[in-house]
Amino acid sequence: MSKRPILFAHRGGARLLRENTIGAFQKALAHGATGLETDVRLTRDGQVVLHHDADVRRFGVMRTSLSELDRADLPGRVGTLSDLYETCGADFELSIDLKDPETFPGVIAAAREAAGESAVDRLWLCSKDEQELRAWHEAEPTIRLCRSADRPFFSVDDASVRLAALREMGVRVVNLRSRIWNAELVAATQAAGLKAFAWDVNRANRLKRVLGFGVDGIYADRVPWMVKLATDAK
Repeated sequence: MSKRPILFAHRGGARLLRENTIGAFQKALAHGATGLETDVRLTRDGQVVLHHDADVRRFGVMRTSLSELDRADLPGRVGTLSDLYETCGADFELSIDLKDPETFPGVIAAAREAAGESAVDRLWLCSKDEQELRAWHEAEPTIRLCRSADRPFFSVDDASVRLAALREMGVRVVNLRSRIWNAELVAATQAAGLKAFAWDVNRANRLKRVLGFGVDGIYADRVPWMVKLATDAK
């Protein structure tokens, strides 16, 4: 390997502390992650919060939709994107899975407020929906967008045409489940001018495999383990 990929702590490194919490993100960076990954949703009062599910458990048993709650109604463990920047700074790559497309303006605003264009330039915004990606590109043409997928959506034979179309809509990364990638697909993606990111990399054989293919980014829950294996592979 000539260059180590971005090492994203998936949901802050879900095996370090409770996922998507500020403490997990802090620990992930302390353990050597060069990127963080999180999910964001929108509260009733328009706050961008770090949470995967559409609802949240309150008072131990009740589950309520985040869209029906204000920020002040949420458990203390649920932080905002602004909280993440305030606590951890902005000196890292940040991959965000926008569970609510409506969070897009708030995500950009939070990054700009935290550290200006330097924070915006380190965002990687992910979606499986190409219409969403196209709309985001039209709103912010310089934002780096990731086309995520958990199953193959192009082959080596149609890669040049398929990936060129993605580039036209502002996509800069193909973000696939790790078991989908092979050397030919990675090479075709990079030849088209896009980066190849691999997620669900939580087994040693998968990590070594995608490292061997030369992917540009890796998402894993086991942060110290990921950092050590990636460092050893250099």
